[in-house]
Amino acid sequence: MTERERLYELMSARLDGRLGAKDEAELEWLLASRPEDRELFDAMRFAREALSESAEPPEELLTGVMAGVRALRAKKSAMRRRRYIGVTASLAAAAVLAVAFVPKLLKGPEATEPGGEESIAPYGIEPRDVTGPGDSPAVCIGPEGGTPVATSPTDTTAEPTVEPTTAPTEPPTEPPTEPPTEPTGEVFEPEDGDLVDVTVYIPGIYVDLKYATEDNFTGQVIYDFTEARLRYGTVKKLMEVQTELREMGLSLKIWDAYRPTSAQYKLWEICPDSRYVANPNHSGSKHSRGNTVDITLVTLDGVELEMPTGFDDFTARADRDYSDVTETAAANAELLEKLMSVHGFTPYSAEWWHYTDTVVYPVVEE
Repeated sequence: MTERERLYELMSARLDGRLGAKDEAELEWLLASRPEDRELFDAMRFAREALSESAEPPEELLTGVMAGVRALRAKKSAMRRRRYIGVTASLAAAAVLAVAFVPKLLKGPEATEPGGEESIAPYGIEPRDVTGPGDSPAVCIGPEGGTPVATSPTDTTAEPTVEPTTAPTEPPTEPPTEPPTEPTGEVFEPEDGDLVDVTVYIPGIYVDLKYATEDNFTGQVIYDFTEARLRYGTVKKLMEVQTELREMGLSLKIWDAYRPTSAQYKLWEICPDSRYVANPNHSGSKHSRGNTVDITLVTLDGVELEMPTGFDDFTARADRDYSDVTETAAANAELLEKLMSVHGFTPYSAEWWHYTDTVVYPVVEE
């Protein structure tokens, strides 16, 4: 049973006078988020309260009204896609009947005004003026949203016949199809092997791609791009490191990430020394696999922390011995090494900034 069906079941039970305290509380909770249903329910309650102040409603009226309600509720199984409309119509009909016809049945001896028209003024009920909370008029609708039910006292030249079981025999016009509740498309999260822009997936990470500038050991611009790209599986590991660092008030800063093979050849042309540049004609650079990153630590404002050396320093101070650097530099480098190792990266002994994902990927084909 849907939430809407439960709401109408409780409203119908309330009209029957068989709603317990627990169900009454549930009904009020459901009505709190449904102003249109609250308006209908208040119209019904208004009519019932007006009746109770004057006289006990005739048994035949209550029996007839509720027969109509039950008859319409029974039809909802044949209207499975629009079941709630059948119940809504039954409750609206019950409210209209209670507001429009009960005063006539209970008004007692016939009272007339000049012109011979009947008057229901002694009971203080004007059906066309029934209002709910906030003075919002209650809507009296006919079948399938047609002509409003006539409730004006000036139209009552003859005693109306109460026919609560007259309900629409055909379901109302189908509304536009609602969006499907189940996903129909594919999930577009990248595969672990996909090469992605790191900044898209790691908020707050800093990127200063050194080989996209002249600020590197060659003094030349090597890359024709400025974004740091890595395998998505590698990026997910960096996310974990970044999360822990942000709790400390720190962040990662990337100096180098994926390096195209063509860029590796260019570096080799400038510096054909395998002590500093991997020979692309042999094993090539791990950066070309998209799982290796050159990285350092900065504050959340982007200020670099003290480290053993700067980027691409080829002296002994750049190794992971840390015996020839300050205590602060050693502590910062060791913090970075610890976090990167815990989250699946292998450090390179000769360069404190260099880390490779333990998951091996092939060289990216250009």
